[in-house]
Amino acid sequence: MSIPTQTADQADLCRSLAELLGADRVLTDEATLASRGHDFWLLDFQKRVHGTTGPKPLCVVQPRSQEEVVKVLTFAGSHNLAVVPYGAGSGVCGGARARDGSLVLDLSLMNKIVAVNDTALTVTVQPGMLGGEFEQTLNSLGYSMGHFPQSMNLSSVGGWVATRASGQFSTKYGSIENMLVALKAVLADGTVVETRDVPRRSVGPSVNEILLGSEGTLAVVTEITYKIHPLPEKQDGNSYRFADFGAGLEAVRKIMRAGWKPALLRLYDGSESRRHFGGMAGGGCILLLLSEGPAALVEAEQKACAEIIEAEGGVSRGAGPLEHWLKTRFQIPDLEDLARNKGVVFDTIEVAANWDRVYGLYKDVVAALASVPGIANASAHSSHSYEQGTCLYFTFAVKKPRWLVRLIARTLTLGAYDGFTKPEDADEVVRLYNQCWQRVMEATLANGGTISHHHGVGQVRMPWLERELGSSYQVLKLVKRSLDRDGVLNPGTLFPDEEGE
Repeated sequence: MSIPTQTADQADLCRSLAELLGADRVLTDEATLASRGHDFWLLDFQKRVHGTTGPKPLCVVQPRSQEEVVKVLTFAGSHNLAVVPYGAGSGVCGGARARDGSLVLDLSLMNKIVAVNDTALTVTVQPGMLGGEFEQTLNSLGYSMGHFPQSMNLSSVGGWVATRASGQFSTKYGSIENMLVALKAVLADGTVVETRDVPRRSVGPSVNEILLGSEGTLAVVTEITYKIHPLPEKQDGNSYRFADFGAGLEAVRKIMRAGWKPALLRLYDGSESRRHFGGMAGGGCILLLLSEGPAALVEAEQKACAEIIEAEGGVSRGAGPLEHWLKTRFQIPDLEDLARNKGVVFDTIEVAANWDRVYGLYKDVVAALASVPGIANASAHSSHSYEQGTCLYFTFAVKKPRWLVRLIARTLTLGAYDGFTKPEDADEVVRLYNQCWQRVMEATLANGGTISHHHGVGQVRMPWLERELGSSYQVLKLVKRSLDRDGVLNPGTLFPDEEGE
């Protein structure tokens, strides 16, 4: 194996790993190191677009079994190597970001369904299987998991556990914590832990809950058992227009308060309604309503929800917007074009708050973003709702302020441009990106909301984590020290590096 850019000691480590697992499972080529060294945190992405070099891990290791995961973690611990578990790299918060010299544990070869239990309605699967393939396989057998993140075709079923994910139909089926039945995982020292496959337990604190959302910092998940459902008998829905976002939120609140659980209850503010639905929005805020399940339940739910919506001022826009959304819901915008060619600084940020606070949070966040120089978009939609409150999913986009464009036009012969497209723009991209995030996080905390609903913490939310968790963060630190004394697993995510030492 030729590793010209590594030290002799690093090359020896890679050779030892190759002897342990096989040379084909220890990858050191530049392309693999570059692609597996990060997830899809948009700040990282935009920095790379502007010429910043990403981290360079020691190697990428691809185990095929839990036993091989044990071998890798034992080896890493004995050689003081940081290990970054890697599913499919679709995370957007920097939670799977390697560092120079770390070992990336790529779980993509552990990608099989182990068993389907028709009687108990469960499926057991390895963590590296992609969500789209997983759901299609279940569908072919007459089932669905009911979990549909926008990253469905890009994310792994193990990543859903790691980030405490939520899908588009969560209002009916719940989020990943409601779907997880049991799991197997390997601790930093190679110890295997396993929880039991039963419908519910009252036997002490839940290890499932400890590992949910731990983002690869406490253990490496090697097998998961999820709940599944027979494919629904019927699916039906409609779209409605509201004059303003607050009235739409009130309708969603009353639907949840009444006890209805439509699969989809998704409200877009005016800006997002225009962007997603164009003329179909009718100049207002679009609410999408979709029910599925037994035919009688679907019919009753659609009728009852329509009555609540209309009482709050909602007007039917027919099935067009809903059908458009269903057709395009897994499409990802051309981010390369936005960043490289159009020079836009952008991201999405999902937060959540109780009903008595959420509209104030929405107004404060939009106002805070609106004052950022060069802001081109500050908008939101509500996408996951509960009796207690809802998730708000914000989108921001920033271009060069007009005064700066005019200055460039006066002083440069290259002409004016209103995007951050030049290498020298890199520092300003980082500054504006961080400024937008800070404004959203501060407004969320000021309004009593949570700084993350379903994307996790990663590295982007670390500055606000302790304020969010308060005294309970000390409990998590103790758990980290106990399960990963030497800080081997994913250092710098959830816990500052020194917390694992």
